[in-house]
Amino acid sequence: MACTVSNGQSIGRVRADLKPEIQVTETPDAERIISYFDSQPRQPKVTMYAVRLFSDNSQSARASAHSAANRFENLMEGIEPRVTYEIPYFRVTAGRFIDRTDAVALCGKVLGAFPKAFVVEEEVTIN
Repeated sequence: MACTVSNGQSIGRVRADLKPEIQVTETPDAERIISYFDSQPRQPKVTMYAVRLFSDNSQSARASAHSAANRFENLMEGIEPRVTYEIPYFRVTAGRFIDRTDAVALCGKVLGAFPKAFVVEEEVTIN
């Protein structure tokens, strides 16, 4: 079985990119399902900036992450930290800013308590 790469994201573009010697057989529902997903509105995404306060993958990382989040909450009222787990790391991130300068300012404020803090970009889906 051979594979080909298509430049398109729709079933029509995929078919147009196929070489003539390639035969494609679809189940009856395949085109209907693909057409349905193609017709759904795309949720826009925006790049935002935040401050990574903590990242660890040790055995005590979960407890340490929650401890870091609690320390941040006591240090900076009104900005809620987010504890996430992305295999294999527990991470604590705070703030969501459109302007990188605001994230850098927050990072500067917390460096005493979080000396390894740094600014990160996050892609956020707008609902």
